[in-house]
Amino acid sequence: MDAFTYLGIEPAGERRYRLPITDRIATAASTLFGGAATASLTAVAEHELGRPLIWASVAFTNVPPVPETVELTVIPVAEGRRVSHARVEGAIDGTTVLLMTASLGEQSDDDLVGQWPERLEVPGPEDCKPREGRAGTADEHVEFRPARIRTGDQRKQPSPDGRFGMWLRVPDLDPGTPRVALLADYVNSFCGQALGERATSKSLDNNLRIISHAPADWLLLDVQMGAVTGGYAHGHGYLWSTDGELLAEASQTMTVRRRA
Repeated sequence: MDAFTYLGIEPAGERRYRLPITDRIATAASTLFGGAATASLTAVAEHELGRPLIWASVAFTNVPPVPETVELTVIPVAEGRRVSHARVEGAIDGTTVLLMTASLGEQSDDDLVGQWPERLEVPGPEDCKPREGRAGTADEHVEFRPARIRTGDQRKQPSPDGRFGMWLRVPDLDPGTPRVALLADYVNSFCGQALGERATSKSLDNNLRIISHAPADWLLLDVQMGAVTGGYAHGHGYLWSTDGELLAEASQTMTVRRRA
């Protein structure tokens, strides 16, 4: 289904939309899932500007719970021949809870191309065991196939390189920027794995750079955790198709603490 239907976005006037927070787009804590928030912001931006996303930076200034409704407003900033710039604000009762700055534009047919990152060497999704997402949350609608994670006694030790891989797909959501945005938010899932601790993290931001709009079924989230210090963690991810095409880059800063 399209992103508006999947996420539950409702038109609410000129350049305005409503996003009711339901279990379908919520975390286990019954708060808005950051990936669903980013997906919603990019969906309304692309709809209003009529151009595909190039990059976006999202700040999560609050954590709205179920069953609040976020009011989304698209604010065009500048429009050129190839690129449009915009902000999208999300508010509840006049208080900002989400803020996205973005650029959107069509890709040219220029022959200047290059791709330098090396994809994590892991088995394909068909050769990885599935992991069930938690029922009654956004995870329930995502298929997970861990490709490189730490298990057993390894989980009690810090990772030597902070590198992880997870195949992901959302069967009910059409390919496109919102689906990539939703899955990119899982970068923060590997903070505890990197530390070798029972740790929980919450995203402060979500930064996304789209490299290719080619449709893909399964996406490999190739994560490199960078550093954890002072109660904050920083991580980076590449999103690859099964045939090795680099589709997007993502990065996040998050708060982190030990689980009780």
